Amino acid sequence: MLRQTFAIVIALAACARPAAAQRAWVEVTSPHLSVVSDAGAGRARDFAWQFEQIREALARTFPWVRLSGSRPLVVVAARNATTMRALAPSLWDGGKDGSLFVSSSATGHDRSYVVVRGDLRGEDREGLSPYQPAYWSFTAQALGETSRNLPLWLVRGLSEVLSNTLVRESEIQVGRVLPQNLSHLRTRPRLALKDVVAATDDSMRNRPPDELFALDAHAWAFVHFLVWADRGAYAPLLEKYVNGVLNGADPVASVASTIGDVSRFETAFDVYVRRDVFFFARFEADARVSREGLTVRDLTDLETVLLRGRLHVAMQRPAEARVAAAEAERIGPSGAGAEVTALLADGSDTTALKAALEQAVTRPGVSWWAPYRLATLLADQQDRAVTERLVTLLTQATTLNPNADFAWTFLGESLSAVDRGDEAVAAVTKGIALMPSSSAHRLALARSYLRLGRFPDGLKAAGVGRALAKSPEDLREAQRVLSALAAAVNEAEARAAEPVVEPNRPEATPSAEAVVEPAAGTTMGLAPGASIGGLINACYEDTTNCTRILPLVVQDCRAGNTLTSAAACREAGYIVDAGVGVPARPALAADYYRLGCERRDALSCVRLATLQSLGRGVPRDGGSALDVLDPACAGGLQEACFRLGLHLSVTGVAADRRRAREVLEASCTAKFAESCAALKKLPPGR
Repeated sequence: MLRQTFAIVIALAACARPAAAQRAWVEVTSPHLSVVSDAGAGRARDFAWQFEQIREALARTFPWVRLSGSRPLVVVAARNATTMRALAPSLWDGGKDGSLFVSSSATGHDRSYVVVRGDLRGEDREGLSPYQPAYWSFTAQALGETSRNLPLWLVRGLSEVLSNTLVRESEIQVGRVLPQNLSHLRTRPRLALKDVVAATDDSMRNRPPDELFALDAHAWAFVHFLVWADRGAYAPLLEKYVNGVLNGADPVASVASTIGDVSRFETAFDVYVRRDVFFFARFEADARVSREGLTVRDLTDLETVLLRGRLHVAMQRPAEARVAAAEAERIGPSGAGAEVTALLADGSDTTALKAALEQAVTRPGVSWWAPYRLATLLADQQDRAVTERLVTLLTQATTLNPNADFAWTFLGESLSAVDRGDEAVAAVTKGIALMPSSSAHRLALARSYLRLGRFPDGLKAAGVGRALAKSPEDLREAQRVLSALAAAVNEAEARAAEPVVEPNRPEATPSAEAVVEPAAGTTMGLAPGASIGGLINACYEDTTNCTRILPLVVQDCRAGNTLTSAAACREAGYIVDAGVGVPARPALAADYYRLGCERRDALSCVRLATLQSLGRGVPRDGGSALDVLDPACAGGLQEACFRLGLHLSVTGVAADRRRAREVLEASCTAKFAESCAALKKLPPGR
């Protein structure tokens, strides 16, 4: 979704001239990016400071935007038009005037790049930034990192708004008017706002440039209108819409339920674009970042050549990249150009790629991408030693780039495969924190929980992953994970139901806690080794036995050290929940269900969720109930579907009641008797 710009060839030194003869290149490192330039340390510091200020302005204006991208940002500042011509001769091909070129961008496997002319000053024209394309690209990259679910109009509109940010010594101005957009809106036929918000990547693909420019102008004005019109009266609507989209709402359908029918804005919007005065935001410059405090160092000849090669790959110039890789091998030690070679080979020759990566990961100065990409190539080998190596490679990758969310989730899954449970969950959770809207990350957490035997947690994570899934591939993977978790739960249930004989177990007596629970009677003459499953069955077959059996079941539940303990908690909960031969005590049932759920018994979680949905024995909490019931039903647990149907049927929302019938019908078709019975009791029309 990036702005269409001229393709640019970035070369930090002309290939025909020896590296040592070139003007020195420096690197300036700021808190969130780096700048490389042949314009000197002072100018490089200026650019680093400006981009940090742009980042701060974006954070203050739209705090929901993810500003720490999964790939490090590198700004390349060319000294002047002469240097730019040496770097990008194609801009002068065919009689074009490349001196008009200001900036461009590209995203490589390893880094994101923004390229700018270093001899243009930010205050050349009042109210109009000379670095619009660079700032546009920076914003669009940040929005892409925030969520793949953001709609086209919002991404392009916000990028247009932020592109004209002015960075002064003491203040930052955000939202200054773009004259070319305003002129288009005032002199050309207008698009309907409903068509603007309905535009998608697919609908705009291969459209003529003038149609894309028209969309940009309208999207810019509509975002500007929602943020600043009527002194920000509509800004809360935009915020509500964005929050919904980031949490998985459909980006087109949810406009109506948050912003509302945009057609109602047509008249106000027309008046807005014809006004003479527009509001914009002003902030004091971020004093935490000073030019003098930024780190500066000279790049070595080898580093310059390698950066040139990486940029050529990102700019899709393989011939020049191969020259850079060969030059790196010539001036550096053996293997110096291996990472550039690997970047070139990615997506084609797997054998060559793997060989280059094996060499690259051992080199000083390697980027995070090389160990990460090598790990992806080794991941299909089902071998513990290989998995241990994956952990090593992915630890290297996340150390070099702590913002690589997909590397963190991959690391977590690898850790779970070698039984490092707490570390696994922590690693995947870091990935989710960096990209909360990713369905893939939630499913990675669910798969990790599946390997670790934490089935209820896995069902919940997979349910969120399914809710966030947008592509058919993600939806299929979500269902696959849910089905695998349901199968694992069913298998665990079958094992728990098998008789367990525990020799030399003393006759059970109720604990002190049982004083407030059903009183203990005799043990009915049962042998000390009698199975908990047998006791529970005896209770259900003759409820007069339950008063004497319940303390034994509770004791096994509270002990928590046998194969049946989790199931014992679930069944103890059911006995006192339903009042099977004892007084019904829902609060006590909730305690037992909670213990079972903590021990990874999915049905205990489902039954606790039912109490939460009804507010029986525990505070009513429909949201938490849905978090458990929905994914558990999707995974194939029919009792969860039955209870989900009951929960949805009692809400006041018509859509929920319709879904309740659908859920119960599907569960009844799966021959779950309780769902069939509940379906018959639904009022007509539900």
